[in-house]
Amino acid sequence: MIRSKFLTKPEHGIPTMARKKTAKRNSSSTATRRTGTKHPAAGAPKPARKAAPALNPAKRGLDLVNWAHGTTIALLADWPADKLTFQPSPHDNHALWTIGHLATTYQWLASLLDGTWAPLPDNYNAMFGMGSKPVPDAAAYPPMSEVRSHFDRAYERFVDLAARIRSADASKPTIGNSHGFCRDRADVLDKAAWHEGWHSGQLSSLRRALGLKSIM
Repeated sequence: MIRSKFLTKPEHGIPTMARKKTAKRNSSSTATRRTGTKHPAAGAPKPARKAAPALNPAKRGLDLVNWAHGTTIALLADWPADKLTFQPSPHDNHALWTIGHLATTYQWLASLLDGTWAPLPDNYNAMFGMGSKPVPDAAAYPPMSEVRSHFDRAYERFVDLAARIRSADASKPTIGNSHGFCRDRADVLDKAAWHEGWHSGQLSSLRRALGLKSIM
């Protein structure tokens, strides 16, 4: 007759497997008494986890703006001074117009966040604003040093305002009138990142046409 391995070598009338289970229960009970811990009852609800803090959408947008802006700065770093109005075709936006256009746009985007317009020279909107067209004559523009200075200040003003947007305010309407361009304050940052990224892509194409090395 084949005997079950669980019932071999009985001691004191208790089969081997039963002794092991009893010893395990006794050991667990002893550990519980020593540590004072108890296992949760079956079906008992688990303690709720603390919810992760909500991400401020404006913070993410600001990160994208800074990244796009860093790309623009890198593209301009070694630009030849005599090629600032270079255009492979009359329809291309040259570097000087692009930087002036970004300056005027950042001032407008900043006005959507605080309702005020920081002044630029009177002729900047005509030269660089929406609807303006670049011309190849460098003499038609202020020097790049002046245009770049306005660009830097406009960007710094914008990111300073953007950094102050609280999570609770990110989905509120813009303070200035966006004319439907931005749905809320966080969207101002998303549009700013998209806009500078769009124009930095044009600068990248100009670099290739000039035979300059890639920045990537």
